[in-house]
Amino acid sequence: MKRPRICGRIRRSGAGLVPLAAAALIACSTLVGTANAQGTEGTTVSADSPVEQPSPSLLAYDSSYNRDVSTASWTQALSYTLVRGRMSLNASGISTSIDFPRSPGLGGKNGTIGGVLNFNALHGLVFALNGSFNRVVSTDILSETSQRQNRLKVSGQYSISPLKGMSLQGVLSSELQRDHGRTIRPLGQERLDSIPRFDAAGVQVGFDSIYVRDQRDSTYMSGRQDGATAKMTWSPKTWLQITTDAAGTQIHSATTSQLRDFGRYVGGVPVDVVHGSGFESPNDSRTYQTRLSYSGIRHATAWANVRGLHNTQGYFDPSLRNFAAPGHKPGQEKLSLDQRGGTLHVDYAPAKAPSLSLEGNLNRSLSGYLLRTGRSSLVTSRSLQASSGYTPSLRTRANALLTIDRQENERQASGNGVTISRYLQANAAHRVSSRLSLDAAGTVSLTSFQYVDSTLDQDNVRTYANVGGGYVVSARCSTLV
Repeated sequence: MKRPRICGRIRRSGAGLVPLAAAALIACSTLVGTANAQGTEGTTVSADSPVEQPSPSLLAYDSSYNRDVSTASWTQALSYTLVRGRMSLNASGISTSIDFPRSPGLGGKNGTIGGVLNFNALHGLVFALNGSFNRVVSTDILSETSQRQNRLKVSGQYSISPLKGMSLQGVLSSELQRDHGRTIRPLGQERLDSIPRFDAAGVQVGFDSIYVRDQRDSTYMSGRQDGATAKMTWSPKTWLQITTDAAGTQIHSATTSQLRDFGRYVGGVPVDVVHGSGFESPNDSRTYQTRLSYSGIRHATAWANVRGLHNTQGYFDPSLRNFAAPGHKPGQEKLSLDQRGGTLHVDYAPAKAPSLSLEGNLNRSLSGYLLRTGRSSLVTSRSLQASSGYTPSLRTRANALLTIDRQENERQASGNGVTISRYLQANAAHRVSSRLSLDAAGTVSLTSFQYVDSTLDQDNVRTYANVGGGYVVSARCSTLV
């Protein structure tokens, strides 16, 4: 058995070195048999590549410590690479600590352990296992905040070419997700608050007054995300290509939030009050896109694109803890987004005639919020862009661009209306002789704002023109001796 090859450099040792190295090595060993980490770039085994020859495993460690008058930082990194036949493994871990010597209590720590494990099972079939384990801690004089994010994902990819000029690819994946956030906030001084009082039967009979000295706010999320992706590329003719892809994801997650008040009753007896809430937030997303390219006409190319997106996202917003929609728990916000659009583009560029380019776009975007209804909106837009260029010789050139755009905003709290923009730009240049040249450029734009309240309507017009030229007084001369 070949021993792992170790490389790296150590600039400073410390107490945190052994725990970091041990944790990263344990993670690497675990990933080979069970799991691995997301968010770290690894070597992906291609479905059509030959089986890789075994190579010695590589273990690298790096540690650096930097300090100046105001800051001190310590960074440690550990990576491990292994390739065995059809399998490849890449794992790494990094930890950074930052302190501010002149500001006691101010600082932070962050660390990540991640990697990717690939297995080329069959021709065209690849399985992957990846995940990430992250932690971020920041502290100041008054509070401390910590965030943990864990991901573990398994996926399979299959590629096939059933017909000449056609390729199909499909991906299935499932990911486990865990998030945990906590904030400790001492209030600095006691704050008077009231809590409900219940009798033995659980019936509220009144309120008690308490003095709160500090708070702890924690949120825990646990869930699973499933996804599927399909893509097709087909070229039945050399002048025709069709590309279609679709993707869908669905998330099943549950979030628990707790706000704890630490204080005392008016009589001095300590009290710990928990304000808790929990809810499920099923999210789903679906996207599709189809593109058709055509080049069957001489000197001309064209392509069309149709796309769509539908996304529903539910999440907990701590700032809305005291608000609730009918049938939902306090703090539960929901965003629904529906987008559709299409583009048509045509280019015509003959050898000795003006070139022409046309592009039209249609888009519709609808967004709706459950609690923050003032952010909901419906935006529809249409645009047309035409450009032309003419270069009959090296001495003469001319270009023109016309853009027309119309956008309508609806269902907003304010600013509903139509905005129409028109823009025209032209420029030309001509060399009269070897010494004399002329050029000109100009732009005209008109923007119209038409609001629901007609008293706010306005039109903005801007023009610009420039005419110039150049004359060479004498031939160029060299100043070199």
